[in-house]
Amino acid sequence: MSISRVIQTSISALLIILFTLFISQVVVAYEDNTNKYIIFIIDRQALIDNEVEGSNLLQSLIGMVSEIEENTSLYFIPADNPEKSTNSFLSKDKSKIEINYQYILEEIRQYNSSIEKITYYKKLEPDFESALIKSYNLLNINSAADSSKILLISGGEKSFPNIDNINPTLNLLSNNQWEINSFELPSNSSDISSSNENTISADKFLSDLSNRTSGEKLDLIDVYSLNTLFKNTFDSNPNFSFSELLNEKLKSNQTFSKEFTIAPGTTKTNIWIFKEDIDGTIKINKSSDNLNGNNLDKINFYTIDTPHINIWEIENPEAGKWELEVNNYDGDLLIYYFSSNDLRPILSTKGPFPNNKPITLIAYVADKNTPITLEKIQIIAKITTESKTELIYELNDKAKTGDAVANDGYFSATIPSLNQTGIHFVDLDINWLESGHMITSKSEIITKPFPSINITSIESKNLSLNSRVKVAELLINIEGIPYSIPSEELLFTINSNIKESGLIEIIPENISGNTASEFYIYFTPYGEGTYTVNFSMNIKYAGEEYKYRSEYILISSIPPTLYSPIVPTPTILGLESNSVLPTTNPINNIEIKSSKNENILNTILFIAIILIIISLLFLIYFKTRNAPFGYIYDDKNKLLIDFSKLKRNKILRLVYKDIIKGKELSIQELENIKFKFNKSSISIKNIKDIPRLRINNQPLIKKTEIIERSWIGSSGRLFSIFLNKPDLKNLTIIEPEKIEPENLI
Repeated sequence: MSISRVIQTSISALLIILFTLFISQVVVAYEDNTNKYIIFIIDRQALIDNEVEGSNLLQSLIGMVSEIEENTSLYFIPADNPEKSTNSFLSKDKSKIEINYQYILEEIRQYNSSIEKITYYKKLEPDFESALIKSYNLLNINSAADSSKILLISGGEKSFPNIDNINPTLNLLSNNQWEINSFELPSNSSDISSSNENTISADKFLSDLSNRTSGEKLDLIDVYSLNTLFKNTFDSNPNFSFSELLNEKLKSNQTFSKEFTIAPGTTKTNIWIFKEDIDGTIKINKSSDNLNGNNLDKINFYTIDTPHINIWEIENPEAGKWELEVNNYDGDLLIYYFSSNDLRPILSTKGPFPNNKPITLIAYVADKNTPITLEKIQIIAKITTESKTELIYELNDKAKTGDAVANDGYFSATIPSLNQTGIHFVDLDINWLESGHMITSKSEIITKPFPSINITSIESKNLSLNSRVKVAELLINIEGIPYSIPSEELLFTINSNIKESGLIEIIPENISGNTASEFYIYFTPYGEGTYTVNFSMNIKYAGEEYKYRSEYILISSIPPTLYSPIVPTPTILGLESNSVLPTTNPINNIEIKSSKNENILNTILFIAIILIIISLLFLIYFKTRNAPFGYIYDDKNKLLIDFSKLKRNKILRLVYKDIIKGKELSIQELENIKFKFNKSSISIKNIKDIPRLRINNQPLIKKTEIIERSWIGSSGRLFSIFLNKPDLKNLTIIEPEKIEPENLI
C-alpha cells in the first residue's frame, strides 16, 4: 500500500473519530439539559445564632428536598468559604447526604469548642457574593437544566452585601432561569452577632435576592414552615394529590391511632410526618404485621428520618386498611399520605368548550394509560372554576345524563354551562363502593366564547300569501363582536301546522370572500298557517367541530279576523206598519240666516264632540294596554322591583301604561333600557348601546322578548327577571338531566 494511500486512510479515520466525538458531545449536551441540580448555600453564622434548632430545621429541609427532588444532584456550599463546597451527590444517596451535612456542621462544632468564640464567629462571616458566583459556575459547568435552583439559608441581622454589587451574577442566573429560593431562620442573634455595624434585616436582603431571579423567599422557623413548603410544592403539581391523616396537638401520655386505606393497583405509598417534638414513636400496621417490628423485612420499606420530618415509603403495599399509631408525642403533629398508582381516572374531554353551553364530561379508568373496565366503582368530578366556585358532579356509565353507551367503561355527565371564560381545575375521584378506596387525579377544562346567532325579528304576523317579506335579521357574533362564516354553513329548519309550507331565503349582507356575519331572512308563505323556524351553523372553531342552534322564531300567515259592524234597523215610533204617512204642504224656499250666537253654539258643540271622541279613543287605548307585571331580583335573590307596585309619575302612568323606562327603576345599570309589557311576555329594548347589555348571556343587539325567567347582565352586575313571582326555596338554574346531550361518544 502506498504512503499516500495510508495517509488518506488515516485522515479518513481521524475525521470519522472527530465526527463521532462531536456527535457524542452534542448528545451528551442535550441529555445534560435534563440534569437537575440543587445547590444549598448555608450561612453557618445563622445556624450558630439559632443553635441547636437552626441545625434541626436545616437537616429537616435537606431531607424534604432530597425526597421531593428525585434523581437530582446536590451541592452544599458554606457561605463563609465557598471554595470548600462539597462534591455533587445524588438526592437519594442517604449516606452521602449525612456525610456532607456533618461536613458543614464541623465548623460549628469547632466554634462551640473554641475559646476565642468572637474570633471564630467572625471567621464564619458569610461571603454571599462569592458563594453565588461559585453556584453559577457549578451550574454552568454541569449544563444544568432550567429547573435547577439555589437554596440559600440565612437569617438574623448582619452586613449583607448591596444587591447592586451582585447584580451581574443575578442576571446570569436569571438569564438561565436558575432561580434563588431563600429561607430565613429566626432572628435570634447572639451577643457576638449584634456587635456588627451597618447591619440590615435578612428579610430585605433575601427578598430582593429571590425577586431578582423569580424565586421565592420563605420562612424557616418551625415545623409549620416546613409544612407550608410541602403543601405549596405539591399543590402546584396538577398530577399530585395527598390526603391529611392527622393534624393534632398531642400530649406525651396520649396514644392516638387512625385507619387509612390503600387502593388496588398502588405501586408506592408515601407517609410524611411533620413533628414539633423530636421524641416519641410512630408505627404503621397492616393486619397483625408491625412494620416497625419483627415483620419489617417482609415489606420494602424506605425511610428518611430528620428531627422534624419523617418520610416513609412503602413499595407495592397490599391493598386494604392500614393503621397509624402514635405514642408519647408532646406537641403539634401533622401527617399526610399519598400513593403512586398505575390506575388513574383520565378526563378525555378537556375543551375548549363554549362558555355558555352545557358541557359533556367523559372519563375512563386507565392502567398505565391503557383503558380498563372496573366494576362497583364511582367517578366523581370536582370542578373549581375560574372564580373559585366548587361544583361536584357524578359521572355515570348507565346511558343516562350524557352517557351514550352503558357499561362500556366510559363515564359521562352533561353539566350546565359554566358561564365563565378561562381554565377550570378538575379533581377526578375513583371510589370503590365496597372498600371505600379512592384514587384521585388532577386535570383541567377550558372554556371560551364561541360564535352564536342573535335573531332580530322584523315582521312575523299576518303575512300575505305568496308575498316575499323580510322576517328577521341574523348576526353571527362572539360576545357581540361580528364573526364571519361561509354562507353554506348557515342552515335552517322549518315546521308548520299546514301541508303548504313556504320559501325561506338566507341573504348574506356585506359578503366578503364568500363569508358574512349578517344575514337577512326572507319568507314567502304558500298557505295560511303558523311556522316555527330556527337556524344552525356547523363550523370548525378552536380546532374542533362546533354546532350551534338558535332559538325558534314564530311566523304567521293567518290574516286578521274582520268583524262586520252591527247596524240597527230604523223604526218610526207611534205608527203602525200599514198606516199612511200624512202629507205635508210644500214649503217655499226661504233663505234662513244664522245668527252670530248660533255659530258660536255650533262651534262649542263641535269641539265638545271632538273631545268626547278623543276621550273615548284614549279610554279604549288605555283599557287595551297591559298593566306592568313581573319582578326583578339581584344575584343574591333579593327582590329589587315589583313592576305592579312601582311608584310612577301620574302622567307617565296614564300615557305610558304598558311601558316603563329604566330610569324609573332607580337602578343605574338598567337606565338605558325600556320595558314593554305584553299580554304574556315582556319586551326589552336598548335605548343606548352603552353600557352593553346581555340577556341570558347573549348580547342585546336591538330588542328581545322575555317569556319566562331570564338574566340581565350590565356593568358587571347580574339581575334576574321573572314574569311571575318565583318560589326562591325551590329555585334552580339548570337541571343536568334536562339538558339535551351533544357530541356524545
